[in-house]
Amino acid sequence: MGGRPKKKSTIIKDFVREHPYAVETLMNVLYEMGIKGDRESATYVIDRLRGKPKVTLGMDEEDREVLKAATVMKIFELVADRQKLLTEARDG
Repeated sequence: MGGRPKKKSTIIKDFVREHPYAVETLMNVLYEMGIKGDRESATYVIDRLRGKPKVTLGMDEEDREVLKAATVMKIFELVADRQKLLTEARDG
């Protein structure tokens, strides 16, 4: 085929159309990795589900990283608490 090369966004849209479960499967894998403690995977999933946090004015990059890490750790705590409740209810 001749003509102009496809844009990256078009290639991605075509792939998702042709493989509709690929994105869901990938997100599930990232979610599981995040639950197991992979901070980068957890952050990616959270950013995709909730949207990236707005830039915090007056904070330098190091402070933003500390805030991001604290947020991810809090989410891990909440997930652990929820899993504990579910296990207790199941075994109850």
